[in-house]
Amino acid sequence: MVKWLAMRTPVRIAAALALAAFAALVFHTHVFVGLRPIRAKVVQAQVPAVGGVVRVTTAGFPQLRDLRPPFALIARIAAPSGGSSLVRVSYDGAPVCERSVSGGAPRRIDCAVTSGAAAADREIVLSGPSAPWTLEYLELATHHGNSSGTLTLFVLPWNSTSYVRPAAAWTLVLWMALAAILARPSPPPASRYGRVLYRSTAGVVILLLAISQCSQWISAFRVVLTPRAFIACLAVLLAPRLWRAVRWLLRREDAAGSRWLALSRASLVALLVLAAFLGIVTARLSDSYSGNYSGFLLIARSAFDANPMLNARDDIRRSLLLRDNGYDGQFMYFATFDPLLRAYKDTPSTYRQIMDYAPYRYGRIGYSLLARIVSGGHWQFYPATMVWLILGALALSAFALAKLAQGQGAPAALGLLIVLVPGFWPSLQSGLPEPIAAAALAAGILCFARRRWVLAGALFATALLVRETGIVAVACVAGAGMISGRRRESFFVGLFAVGALALWRLYVAWMLFPDWGLEGLLSNPLTLGRPGAGILDLWRAIAGGRYFPESPEFSRAAVTYPVLLIGGALLSVVLAVAAPSATSIAAVPYALIAVCLNFSAVWVHIGNGQRVTFELFLMLALSTAAVQTYPRAVRAGLVWFWCAAAAYVFFLTFDAASIRSALGLQF
Repeated sequence: MVKWLAMRTPVRIAAALALAAFAALVFHTHVFVGLRPIRAKVVQAQVPAVGGVVRVTTAGFPQLRDLRPPFALIARIAAPSGGSSLVRVSYDGAPVCERSVSGGAPRRIDCAVTSGAAAADREIVLSGPSAPWTLEYLELATHHGNSSGTLTLFVLPWNSTSYVRPAAAWTLVLWMALAAILARPSPPPASRYGRVLYRSTAGVVILLLAISQCSQWISAFRVVLTPRAFIACLAVLLAPRLWRAVRWLLRREDAAGSRWLALSRASLVALLVLAAFLGIVTARLSDSYSGNYSGFLLIARSAFDANPMLNARDDIRRSLLLRDNGYDGQFMYFATFDPLLRAYKDTPSTYRQIMDYAPYRYGRIGYSLLARIVSGGHWQFYPATMVWLILGALALSAFALAKLAQGQGAPAALGLLIVLVPGFWPSLQSGLPEPIAAAALAAGILCFARRRWVLAGALFATALLVRETGIVAVACVAGAGMISGRRRESFFVGLFAVGALALWRLYVAWMLFPDWGLEGLLSNPLTLGRPGAGILDLWRAIAGGRYFPESPEFSRAAVTYPVLLIGGALLSVVLAVAAPSATSIAAVPYALIAVCLNFSAVWVHIGNGQRVTFELFLMLALSTAAVQTYPRAVRAGLVWFWCAAAAYVFFLTFDAASIRSALGLQF
């Protein structure tokens, strides 16, 4: 079939449709989007048979309350030497299976419990020969076994229903997409050895998928794949086309190029960035949060109980994953219920029970207000909406960067630099809106460059209402516009953005004035100190063994990230001198702010440091869009910096292993 796909005949088209249908069938029936593995090692020490019988109880294994038939029963039995013996297994009084066990070395038997109640507090009886024999191991599990790595699969009982299949709509989309891709001719690798290697590897992949699809018919097992493993298989099958797609994506735009082609490239970059970040969201939902998006918001039980607006709402409590310790995302979630501070307008002191620092939290209302609007005011959708706003913002940032690069004669693939911004990963995993501020800034700069003044002003205002620190970038862009001769339009954009922020801050101060006074207007957490002092305090804490001593990955990140940050600061100065632009000049004050952050408010956790310094990386990424116009030495510096950022994100940051695992990059 792989060879037929290279033909320019109806046979090729038929083969393409058949292969697409086969892949879609495997995807719908043998790929899982939800599976909660459960294992209980009920017996781990030798239990001799008494009168040819071993009785085992599952009491004392609370995880088995969620294990329901059909599930796997795995035992290891040492039978008497010489000949074979028949062992019968029963579960809660009902027969399960019979297995012949050869004497000599211990033998493993696999059975499937297909009926009965949940596995907690049940009795399992193994009946064998009257001659002495021993049960060495007994396990109850959702699966008989699994592999790890990129090609992760689970071996379930043949009739297992303990996994969630992809929706039929996604299966249809996959079939249509594969049919469209495979129906187009694509020459195999040019060299003979390349063709042999590709066809051999593709044949192995097709055989693997076929075995998975037929496993429950040819054996007592059902083999199911993770989405990542299935995508890896598709990547092998589509390797020649993917290589052509990479070359197409790296192509530079020219003045005579198709507008729709350029838009397609930028959109593809945005989708790739979305897929990268969606990988870790999917992994967290599956592994840690049981599909509940509120897990990303890190809501503390004590904070919820102290919130007079929510603590009497049992329906809301039941919908949330509450934890012992919370983080900043919980306050933005609370603000979504009352973004305009109207619930306690007559007793504003009540907001002290809702927020840790009400003027500061409500001063950054953009994220909560967007979540309220997009969700239609339905509180059930607030957590999912907040996470998907961040994901959408990351895709929009990549799209805007790709379009800016195309406008400078660079490839749209530069939009992939968004994946290398270290601060975006902890922001997404803690439900915080730095990517939203970044997307609004990047899209605003794109609109400003295209002279869409009203939209640019609205986007800049959104960025400032999410994080007021974006005012540096807005001022630089507006200032550059005035210098270039667009004084009135640039002044309007800057005034619109800053005016929206000022009016909102005045409103917050007015609403909270009876309780906070002027502090409600001038509030700002103390995060800055002497240049470099916070980083030195961080390194002293590491040297003294006081910085997450039980987690060396935090020390690793805390040593290397400031070095990357200092490198970015030096690069920003070089860019501002050698290739001055609004973004390269804005990078300099952001670099100064980054090296002045103190230890107690920021560097106490390296994730904080990554988050609050994202603007430096964003300005450097936006400046990289014009890389074709820079001197060779500056281009080399940018390449080295982004290579270092990639090394940090995928190998050195505190959650690098999780990021690699979510992306299927097993090193």
